[in-house]
Amino acid sequence: MARYGERLPYASHSGEPPAVALSPGQWRALEANLGISVLLGARDEFEALCNDYLSSELLERSAVRLADLKKCATETEKSLGPFFAFAFGSLTPPSGVSDDTWKEFRERFDATISQFAIPATVNEEGEPQTVALLLKASTVTEIAIRLSACLSTISNGGGQDEVFDGTAGLEVGAAFRAFLQSAKAWAKRNSLPHGAIKSIDDSVAPFPAFLYSALQMLPEESRPTVSSAAALAAHMKRKGRL
Repeated sequence: MARYGERLPYASHSGEPPAVALSPGQWRALEANLGISVLLGARDEFEALCNDYLSSELLERSAVRLADLKKCATETEKSLGPFFAFAFGSLTPPSGVSDDTWKEFRERFDATISQFAIPATVNEEGEPQTVALLLKASTVTEIAIRLSACLSTISNGGGQDEVFDGTAGLEVGAAFRAFLQSAKAWAKRNSLPHGAIKSIDDSVAPFPAFLYSALQMLPEESRPTVSSAAALAAHMKRKGRL
């Protein structure tokens, strides 16, 4: 039902979050599933629950998947493979180039790299100053070691704790679970049916039929992947949420 997968512990989205305002006709259809009328105040409460769900679900959906982030690190590491091989002294000479020529090139590289200083800002007695950081061949190796370690940490990290300072990340599906719990509390508070299955014949009760119809009135991209009212009722009963 839920689209599970580890996500980053934050998300960004531009524009207004999606929202619904159910029409009188839509409420008549929902009440037909529920088998009872819903007072205007209770209608407002339920629409607020739907809009809370839409905002939370949007955050879940907008957050970057950790697996995709790891894939980016892995592909970046692959693209830097020749640089790492060069920095670690394991890059082979180009085709048609002799070992002596390659050795001469490496010696010239080592001798020339110090000419390409990097400007760096340092604090000298509390005052920031820009100085020229001279490079050596060993500096290239040190940079390669740190780049490789950084990319490896992200691509091979076992989870959020290793990569993102102990944060749990946004859990996809949490918004829908919270919606189900809030909807049950709403129904009980307003003396409405709130069971999942009819006790007489184990058929779908009015409440999941009502909820399923309401979910179909939400923006398509925000709907949970539940196939029918019966599937929703089974999910509620199996998870013990209703």
